[in-house]
Amino acid sequence: KGVTVAEVTYCNSLSVSEHIVMMILALVRNYGCAGCHEIAGWQTAFPETYKVPRIIGQHPAYIVRALQAYKAGERAHPSMRAIAASLTDADMANLAAYYGQQSTQTARK
Repeated sequence: KGVTVAEVTYCNSLSVSEHIVMMILALVRNYGCAGCHEIAGWQTAFPETYKVPRIIGQHPAYIVRALQAYKAGERAHPSMRAIAASLTDADMANLAAYYGQQSTQTARK
C-alpha cells in the first residue's frame, strides 16, 4: 500500500514524541497484544485453554524477559512463541515500555 499525501502531511505535523507514540501503538496493533492481553478474564481455547494475563501496568523488565523467553523457546505457548520470534529487541523494549506505563483501572461499585 502506498502512502497518501494526507498521511505524509499529517506525519510531518507531529512532534518526535508523537511519532514515537504512534510507532508503539502501531506495534501493539500489528502484533495484536491488545486483542488478548487487555481483556480482563480472557482465555484462549487453542491449542489449550489458557488464562491470558493482563499486562497493563506490568513491570517493563518482566515483559521483556517473558518475550525473550518465548523467543528462545523457554516458554511453551505456541502463539506467543510465534509472535515473540518476529520481535526485535527494540520492539520488545517498546512494547514493554508502552504496557509498563499504562495504569490499571478497576470498575467502580
